[in-house]
Amino acid sequence: MEEDSADRSASALSGTDTPRVGLATPVNRPRWAVWKFGALAAGITVAAAAVALFGSPDLQALQRAAIGLGPIGSVVAIAGVALAILIMVPRTVLAITVGMLFGWFPAAVYITVGALIGASTGFALGRLLGREYVAVKLSAWSATAHPIEPATRGFAPVRSAG
Repeated sequence: MEEDSADRSASALSGTDTPRVGLATPVNRPRWAVWKFGALAAGITVAAAAVALFGSPDLQALQRAAIGLGPIGSVVAIAGVALAILIMVPRTVLAITVGMLFGWFPAAVYITVGALIGASTGFALGRLLGREYVAVKLSAWSATAHPIEPATRGFAPVRSAG
């Protein structure tokens, strides 16, 4: 039985077998999945390097820019929060910054909407670029994993009072 699981994991890694994800999504190109996952990792690295290279702007300049934008400032704030969430800027830092620019109530709305858009976009990108790679790795791991022993080992069964 162990040989069967080892054969399945080897065939899953070599791409000769077509493991299924969900009900009908074949994972038939593991090399392509590795490239897509690498593109996701490279995008995150480039975004983090850009933030480290350019640093943070001056707060007074941001306040002047926010006031100068007028009503479109809220759209820019939401888009900025969504982008910052994608490049993994901590949400607390974003909330404080947007709060200083727009006030606490508008900032709460902008942060909530921007974080939702950023998180949804990040999830969609991760699913699009990394799903096949993770599915191949999980199928190989689950084929060779040992069954989990019950947590009740060594305990007497509980008897009902009735």
